[in-house]
Amino acid sequence: MFFVINFVILIGYIFVLTQFQLSFLGHDEYGLAKLFLIISVISIHITAVFVFAIFKYRRLK
Repeated sequence: MFFVINFVILIGYIFVLTQFQLSFLGHDEYGLAKLFLIISVISIHITAVFVFAIFKYRRLK
């Protein structure tokens, strides 16, 4: 269930970041800022879930 929830969140991130015009990026001719934003958001999510899993594991132990 944990994998399914995180996969749905990941799809949501990608959908929002690719389908909507993000005004704070400014003029992004080649799309590199959007690509970096997608990679950053996914990396931050993975790191946060990993830290959460470690705390949850230690608490259940």
